[in-house]
Amino acid sequence: MPVRVLGAEGARSAVAPLAGGLAPGDRVVLIGADMAFPGAPLLARGAAGPTEAP
Repeated sequence: MPVRVLGAEGARSAVAPLAGGLAPGDRVVLIGADMAFPGAPLLARGAAGPTEAP
């Protein structure tokens, strides 16, 4: 699902879906998405989980 990066600070990023929807806890590929394909192994980094904006 394509997303728009709204902002980033350190290892955290805020994103919004361009189509469909995201649920809390969904993981998003921000770096290397052009190399991702079905069945490709992914390495999660900085998976701290979702937080709500202040």
